[in-house]
Amino acid sequence: MEVIEFDHFSSFYIDAAGVLRKNKPWLHPTRNWDIVVLAYMDKGSMVLYEDGAELNITDQTFYVLFPNRTHYATAVSSGQLQLPWIHLIYHRKKPKTVSHMPLVYSSEIPFSEESYGKIYIPSFWKVQNPEYVKSKFLEAYQLQSKKDPYSHSRAILTVMEILMHLSTEYSAALRSGQFDRNRTYLLTKKMVEYIGANWQLNPTVEQLADVMGITPGYLIRTFKANLGMTPLRYMTFLRIDKAKELLSQSELSIKQITAEIGLDDPYYFSRLFKKQTGMTPTEFRLKSYQD
Repeated sequence: MEVIEFDHFSSFYIDAAGVLRKNKPWLHPTRNWDIVVLAYMDKGSMVLYEDGAELNITDQTFYVLFPNRTHYATAVSSGQLQLPWIHLIYHRKKPKTVSHMPLVYSSEIPFSEESYGKIYIPSFWKVQNPEYVKSKFLEAYQLQSKKDPYSHSRAILTVMEILMHLSTEYSAALRSGQFDRNRTYLLTKKMVEYIGANWQLNPTVEQLADVMGITPGYLIRTFKANLGMTPLRYMTFLRIDKAKELLSQSELSIKQITAEIGLDDPYYFSRLFKKQTGMTPTEFRLKSYQD
């Protein structure tokens, strides 16, 4: 689960909205879009992967899929599916990740003058008021379907109502100490902080376990239960994230970027990058220039 910062004052429009309904097992196709996807699993369940992170989506779960990340499924869904979804395109200030863990203490949310107009929601959340969230997703879909400017504006306001409601649920969970009391969250948070500061040193699972004072097996189980991926997969995620930044914001060569993210072989980096994003580094760079 990531914590996402949405800017109230960023202009966006709804590119599309709908409801996915499947009465038979369904395999989610592989996709990589330059849009933000908001979705709510009303009925059914499926396991989805986003850049290698596992999302175990069950009924009454809200989730966000990020732009320029590859998402896919390796197994068919279970049960009758009913999944409202909304595609958003941002003109500026796209939603961004501020943490790869729940912000365990409410004081960690960066409230300041600069954060005025910003809201924070989890990228993956078991909804506390499912009927309200479901009704708002369907309302946004129905308004979007009318195709007139007034209805589209109302649909955008409805999306903001969804985000505000989820932010309120999440803030209430923080204030209640829901995450503070969970020892595995606190342990995983420490691991995330350590890996974030040291991933370029390529620490092994054994070294991470030694730093945390736990066994390698327990480290892997705890980390995957909270983040949906292993520690090594998370380090790969951070590498690719850094590579995306360098590809889009610098003129460094592929060889130089390979070294910057702690790898030795540019060919291996290119294969890894394509496996995770669906594009080669060069294709990603060209696309970022066009955007």
